[in-house]
Amino acid sequence: MRVFSALRYYWPVTLFFVLVAAWSAWWIVAASMFEDALEAMRTNGQSDVRLAYERVEIGGYPFRVEAEFRNLQMEWRGGKFRAERAIAHALAWKLSHIVGEAGGEKALTLTTAPRETMTITPDILRLSAIINGDGGFRVDAVFGGAQTSFALADGRNPALYARLFEFHARSVEGGGADLVLAAADVELQRGFVTTLGEKIPSARFDARFKSLPPDDGAAILSALESWPEFLARWAAAGGAVDLKSLALNWGRFEMTAKGALTLSTDGDPEGALRLDVKGSDGLVAALREGGAPYANLAGWAVDILSLAGFAGGTADALSLPLELKDGVLSLDASPG
Repeated sequence: MRVFSALRYYWPVTLFFVLVAAWSAWWIVAASMFEDALEAMRTNGQSDVRLAYERVEIGGYPFRVEAEFRNLQMEWRGGKFRAERAIAHALAWKLSHIVGEAGGEKALTLTTAPRETMTITPDILRLSAIINGDGGFRVDAVFGGAQTSFALADGRNPALYARLFEFHARSVEGGGADLVLAAADVELQRGFVTTLGEKIPSARFDARFKSLPPDDGAAILSALESWPEFLARWAAAGGAVDLKSLALNWGRFEMTAKGALTLSTDGDPEGALRLDVKGSDGLVAALREGGAPYANLAGWAVDILSLAGFAGGTADALSLPLELKDGVLSLDASPG
């Protein structure tokens, strides 16, 4: 009787210690899996990402698996990242969702076109990535105080500063992905036309990319490796873009655009757009003042305005239905 009486009082404590032991065993397994993934990237055994670091410490028990790096360096076909300090962690029961942030000196360099790169050196960098086994993904990155410089194929090196820059990408059903790029309080520092002012209060790109080529859930990131090659593969897969919003607010000039585009077999966009513009005269003047690097863009802007009978530009608001086909931009005269 005394034995059963003792069990009656001590079984909750016993159960607690059993659960703690079981959870601890699982955490050790999860931490080992996390460490194996890092080792695969470090040795480049089974990963497209090459990883190097001065040292790493694994911790986070009991609820997280956490890796804290010193002098981290990552490289992949589309770019590289380095940070004096970085930390990445995941919930022990959901290793597919990794959250990271970097401290100290850090820089992200991306290949944006053949022989062209973009380098971001932010004050603050936070990243959240979910990569599912079925190829689904979601990536969110926030850059605070982002100093950005470009190395262009023609030798120019423009630079700007953004108080806030955001990147959001997620897969959707049917082999597509939503992509959002947004910037706030942009200061143009070097190599940009500034007739409309040196500051851009806001800019946003929001679109759904459809029929992306199969690429293990990383089709958008693969575009950074070789843009022409990506376009050719995307066109062959029946590529299309649902442009939800393209918005720019810059001095007297404001623009919003939306529409639907497809890709021809040679990768050229075709489709219909609705362009709403205010202060277009200021834009044309700014582009013309920019000289040779902006001559083609200035001509394109004048062509668009000419379609509506405003070849010299106008400060009034314009709403233009446009059609793009065979590389030619025209005013869409169809009803509606």
